[in-house]
Amino acid sequence: MRSPTRKLLLSGICLVSLVTGWTFLFIFTGTEAEGGRVTGPIGLLFNLGFLVLLVAALLAFFYPRIAGVACLIGSLLCLPLVLYFVMPGIFQRALRGEWRTIGPDFRWESHAIPALVALLIAILIAVRNLGASTFRPVTSSDLSRKPAG
Repeated sequence: MRSPTRKLLLSGICLVSLVTGWTFLFIFTGTEAEGGRVTGPIGLLFNLGFLVLLVAALLAFFYPRIAGVACLIGSLLCLPLVLYFVMPGIFQRALRGEWRTIGPDFRWESHAIPALVALLIAILIAVRNLGASTFRPVTSSDLSRKPAG
């Protein structure tokens, strides 16, 4: 990943994910959902993923592979909370328990959809950057050269 364009793209998508996910950072703070059986752990995962994405955005220019791994981990940690707001009914069926209200399978949340799209693009870019090789492939001409000395 020697290309500055890839480094800029990785850093940029981390920043876009941070900006779109900013509304979720303290979404349960001060509510009874903060300590809920489902919402408590996924809120904590989101906060941790938010910090990891911040570190990934800063590391993208200096250590791009580490930043790619951090971007992937941060995005995957943030994904459950965003999916909880977009697909509450599926969460309620998958995680049995007492729910105060029954939500629809899919709900168009104006702040959750951009965050979901940004996180999915961040996952794709991080995986693509992890697969990028910084080494030149060995060719047949390299094998036919005689060693110096």
